[in-house]
Amino acid sequence: MKKTRMVINTEPRKELVLEAMICDRCLVEFPVSDPLNGVQDFINIKGTGGYGSNWPGDLTTYELDLCEPCQKELFEPFARIREPMG
Repeated sequence: MKKTRMVINTEPRKELVLEAMICDRCLVEFPVSDPLNGVQDFINIKGTGGYGSNWPGDLTTYELDLCEPCQKELFEPFARIREPMG
């Protein structure tokens, strides 16, 4: 999930500014102000249940953000790792 704050500019316009990424699994918060803390390694997964699906249900959408340690723990047993070409 994304932690944002509202910023009011000198113009009559508001905008959301990303402050941190929060892992939906471990709930650890990674501030974007520190680029070496792992925030760049987050993945965002979005999906929609197909017709007749049991999870999450017909046309129900879902989304999750995962930090690198949670990705490793969840995906490592099943992932097909390919070395970079070059």
